[in-house]
Amino acid sequence: MGIGVITSEPSYEVLDLVEQLADEYDIKVAFHNHPAPSLYWNPDTVLTALEGRSMNLGFVQILVTGSAPGSIRLNALKSWKAGSSFYISKI
Repeated sequence: MGIGVITSEPSYEVLDLVEQLADEYDIKVAFHNHPAPSLYWNPDTVLTALEGRSMNLGFVQILVTGSAPGSIRLNALKSWKAGSSFYISKI
């Protein structure tokens, strides 16, 4: 398909389907940290949603203009485990 990464905010109810399709088509799906009340505004929520899931699921976070306070963004970076999915930052 030629698609590298799709950014998305899938609901918890469809995470299994998103994971299945990402693996089937070998497409990375990055959960985005839009401002609250977005589902994934808090990086800890994203980390919990991705725990134990496919390496094709990851997240993208805006570091400079992000919606989360700096301390939350910094803690998310510190919490991110190398080798568990992927992480994209937008500066």
